Amino acid sequence: MFAVLTPTDELRVPLASHALAEPLAPIHGNVRQGERLVDHAAGSSHLAIVPADAVAESEVQVPLLDGRQVPAARLRVTRVDLPGATGALAAPPAIATQPIMTADEISEIPASDLGAWIDRLRDAGIWVDRWTSPDLLGQLNASLRRPVDTVMCNVLDVDPTVPLNAALAANHPSELLAGLTLISRITSAASTWIVTDVQAPADWSAPLRNPSPGSARPTGLRVIPLINVYPQADPSLLLYALLNRRLRPGRLPSELGALVLDCAAAIAVGQLALAGRPMLSVPLAVRDHARRESHFCIVPIGTLLTHVLRRLGLPPVQQLVLRGGDVLRDIHLPEDCVIGGTELLVHASPPEPPINPDPCVRCGWCFESCPTYVQPANCLEAAQRDDADLAIRFGIEACIDCGICSYVCPSHLPILAGIRWMRGRLEG
Repeated sequence: MFAVLTPTDELRVPLASHALAEPLAPIHGNVRQGERLVDHAAGSSHLAIVPADAVAESEVQVPLLDGRQVPAARLRVTRVDLPGATGALAAPPAIATQPIMTADEISEIPASDLGAWIDRLRDAGIWVDRWTSPDLLGQLNASLRRPVDTVMCNVLDVDPTVPLNAALAANHPSELLAGLTLISRITSAASTWIVTDVQAPADWSAPLRNPSPGSARPTGLRVIPLINVYPQADPSLLLYALLNRRLRPGRLPSELGALVLDCAAAIAVGQLALAGRPMLSVPLAVRDHARRESHFCIVPIGTLLTHVLRRLGLPPVQQLVLRGGDVLRDIHLPEDCVIGGTELLVHASPPEPPINPDPCVRCGWCFESCPTYVQPANCLEAAQRDDADLAIRFGIEACIDCGICSYVCPSHLPILAGIRWMRGRLEG
């Protein structure tokens, strides 16, 4: 079950999906739900949309659930419309600012409409950029230059205790199929694959395998069960396992002729096409490790994570360690981070006692466990020496940031932190 959260008194709506060199100058004063907050998008980013009637007061910098800092507009909410519908994505209400289409019309969209649909998605605030579902607008823009032959919907969940993708797919098959159909049509993809966990019950995926007569059906639709051993949901591993294509970590799948998105992304696109609904909210899963409970909710974009945790009845954030995305990736979140189009999974754990690392015992567990055959302990040594050439020699560029190396290390070495630091040096 998904709890639908109404907007809080204050929202901080991200204006871009990445840091900007110059401010965007968002609109100030009274704004209505569904209106734009900025006159133009930053590069290939989305256009920020107002989630609820509010007063736009100032521009601030906010952290997101993947750790990045972006500009945002601070809104003081003045009126909240309660949703009339129920269900997993019964978002604060649908604003039909975009034309509504039928399933048949979606199935007939020509590939020549790709550029127009990129603009339409951007104008509707469709924003998707997370570990298992890379920058959607970026992938679509790249497909203008290189054709895409496969659209891949990633339904694999990185944590079996918080199966957000499976829950969304089971609750919203029609919107998911409509979104995938639209993406496959505008990119002229010959194949559309829905990648599921081989251990998932077959009944929840039945509507995807055999769509109802009134549902859209993507070209070359296949439901592909895959052994879901973490971190199989990473796009680099997915493309290699299913298409034998080697995607460099951090690059977009569309550069290799495939487009990868998750359930939440496909449903957002489908809801825009079927209901004219802009992206005003996102699904969010929260794992309470102290009580061993998982919470699923629909949250307006720009909501502070502290407000979400308070509504779910979790302890104050001062008593928790918060991580965004998969827990092994160890992305620590500050108190003031906000919900957007990035990671949709939060782990809330009690504080942990500090651990002093022991010397490396050269056991080789980190190397044996690495899914991309990096030499993690040697990369940490390269970071300690600040030796970029040595780090490259030990394979740091193949790291997918999964965190398994730190998890299995018997000496509790900060391997992932060292790799991230060195990779930042290389990118700089």
